[in-house]
Amino acid sequence: MNGLELSRAFYGQYGAPMLHEQFPEAEKLIAVGLIGSGSECLGFDDEVSQDHDFEPGFCLLLPDESTVDRRTAFLLERAYAKLPKEFMGLRRSAIAAAPSPPWAGPGTGFCGRRTSSRRRWAPPTACSP
Repeated sequence: MNGLELSRAFYGQYGAPMLHEQFPEAEKLIAVGLIGSGSECLGFDDEVSQDHDFEPGFCLLLPDESTVDRRTAFLLERAYAKLPKEFMGLRRSAIAAAPSPPWAGPGTGFCGRRTSSRRRWAPPTACSP
């Protein structure tokens, strides 16, 4: 299992139910994925690279404060922090919830369009008009 699969499994078991049950009004507005410069973010990690940054978790990218207010963002961080600290024998450490940066649309393929849950985990593609 690579890091992307681990994160997908953790999100499926804990993250998706958390969003659906606790934040139904914001669920459709939040982008979820694994973001960073490590090989685990693209699914290129292997057994050797599991010695660093290999842990269950996911990133929550939020729209601007006019769409998801600060209180909801705070509550999201708190809810994420309460998720299990261990999953499949691995410990998780950091939380990743932040406003979506301006570059996120074209770089991630998330252009504000609704996508199926399968599409959310597909490799990024360029946004088309």
